[in-house]
Amino acid sequence: MSPQAEPGAGSKPKRSSGRRPSLTREEILAAALAIVDEGGLDALTMRAVADRLGVYPNAVHWHMGSRSGLIGAVSTKVFDEIRLPPQRDVPWPDWIRAMAREIRRVMRRHHHLAQVIGTQLVTTTGAMPFVERVLSVLTDAGFDDERLTVAYNSVIGFAIGWPALELSTEPTDQHSAWKDDFAAELAGLNPLLFPALTRAMPAVRNRAYLLRWDSGATEPLDTSFEFALDILVAGLGAQLPG
Repeated sequence: MSPQAEPGAGSKPKRSSGRRPSLTREEILAAALAIVDEGGLDALTMRAVADRLGVYPNAVHWHMGSRSGLIGAVSTKVFDEIRLPPQRDVPWPDWIRAMAREIRRVMRRHHHLAQVIGTQLVTTTGAMPFVERVLSVLTDAGFDDERLTVAYNSVIGFAIGWPALELSTEPTDQHSAWKDDFAAELAGLNPLLFPALTRAMPAVRNRAYLLRWDSGATEPLDTSFEFALDILVAGLGAQLPG
């Protein structure tokens, strides 16, 4: 008589369904962020996350609810990577500059999420420590009441909105030669109809908004970013009382 096989021998361990005791929300978000970084936002599904973690999709649903909730939570998780200087160590203009550069650095690292971060309303409190720091710096600088609100919105609108626009995704449903076609169309513009544009074309082609065919993920607009950041900080300073 052949020896009795051990239970489960030669088969894969069975994945647990529903809530897995060892599965945490942080594990799910880390796996989801890795999937987005590797394959873009379209690659992020509940099943893809479950497969990466070795669980059934309903285990991910139990923690995150829906795909939209997962996307929102992942986009907010990016704020965990932002490293801000101690606000007492630097003057507020330098702090604002450092913060904006750091957000751009992190968003470039996770450029597939840039559009979500820049356009989707935040539905979790994961970004609140960051919000607290920005408000604290602006308050110490001298902004208060309504002036604090508009200053905060100006700072956040620039710090998140600028890189989101810079990192706009390239169209995926266009034919492979669309970049060459667009460049040729720009080169063929009538100088009588577009005198300023055609005169500036050597400087602005593929380096300015609405005139580029490469995303900032591969062709960053560093000089323009720093120019706009200087304008933001100077404008904030001009609005301070006294």
